[in-house]
Amino acid sequence: MKEIASFWGAAVQFLADLWVSNGELITLGAIGSLITILNYLYPESGIKLRYYLNFFFHKEKVKYFVGIDMGRSRFDLILMEYNIRDKTQKTINEKSYDNQNSYIDYNKSFYKTIINEIRTLLEEARKDSKIKLENISGVGFSVPGIVSPSNGKILKSIGFSKTVFHFVDGFRQELEKVYDKSRADKFKIYIDNDAFCLARFIQFTQLKNDKSDSFICCDIGNNFGAAFSIDGKIHYGDNHMAGEAGHMVISADELDSCKCTVGSGHVDQYISSDGLLKKIKDVYPEHPILEEKNKNAIYSMFRNKIVDGDEKLESILDDLTKELAITISNLVNLLDIGLVYCGGSMMRELYYNGKLKNKFAKLHQCIEDMTFIDNSKFSLCKIEDLHTRAIDGTELASTATSIATGAALLFIDENYLRTYDPEVKK
Repeated sequence: MKEIASFWGAAVQFLADLWVSNGELITLGAIGSLITILNYLYPESGIKLRYYLNFFFHKEKVKYFVGIDMGRSRFDLILMEYNIRDKTQKTINEKSYDNQNSYIDYNKSFYKTIINEIRTLLEEARKDSKIKLENISGVGFSVPGIVSPSNGKILKSIGFSKTVFHFVDGFRQELEKVYDKSRADKFKIYIDNDAFCLARFIQFTQLKNDKSDSFICCDIGNNFGAAFSIDGKIHYGDNHMAGEAGHMVISADELDSCKCTVGSGHVDQYISSDGLLKKIKDVYPEHPILEEKNKNAIYSMFRNKIVDGDEKLESILDDLTKELAITISNLVNLLDIGLVYCGGSMMRELYYNGKLKNKFAKLHQCIEDMTFIDNSKFSLCKIEDLHTRAIDGTELASTATSIATGAALLFIDENYLRTYDPEVKK
């Protein structure tokens, strides 16, 4: 009823404006009323109308967004330019730096460090542009764990040194030390789960290019995360925790508790960098790999030992492949979606690497053997093999920073904006 009243009120105001001006002058009030009418008649156009208003009245042709993927072992940042009129986007710069801890250290300098990294990202991009921090319209964050995009709170995460906290509020308070408060309040800050951001990257690069709008996306590295695109929309669930496949139980015999503290025998305990180290330790209690802190170095050493003929380590990889196939096939059988994208450091280093021949094909076959879906309708895709152009042909970024790109794309993802941005929802 409220929306209908708003519609008729706007319609009357628009006609009154035309009457007063004898149709010779369209006032800003009339334009505002017209926008309200069009929003009611064509709700899908709401976000586009906002962008066009920005373009015509503020002469703002482009917007700049930063996307940040906050991983346990590495942070990725990208700077994206969005053309309001053409609705195209391109990556201007990207950078990465290793996290020295096995977790994201939430300390007093946490947000300050992020802002400094953003400054460095912009400075490196100035060779081709004159972009400063004040030119950035907003920052999108990808984080591990369960998050609430509507209030910017991290609800549960084993990736941070602090389990529950208001991420966005903390970042905005640090921004106020750089900007004045009124400017910081206008700065957009979005947050989403890392697997959801990876799925968003896939949507913007693959959909409409002879690919299905529905797919399963698996991010496999420090943990096992999943996301589901159903009819072109990412499924969040009632509590923003859809896709927490890493905490499905695949073993009733496991005695050790999962890091999430709510059970044992979880996928994360087997299919993750920590799970791999535990498997190696069971076979080789004193193996040099166990002393290595860098996750990519662990995968590299593990892979090279298998190539050199270590049968025990190859047996570990075979077990890992079966556990991975069980997990993915469960998701396929549950959702009846035959298109699966897999990415993440574990997939990249162990299954996509040319040194371990046929391991990816073996994984593909294992999943097919465990699903009811017709094999001709099942496809397991490597994210690393995807082209990195958006639907419109614009270059986005390398797949190495695909999750950070997905975080930047939050600002032009209409489904996300309509659901979680209070201003857009109005």
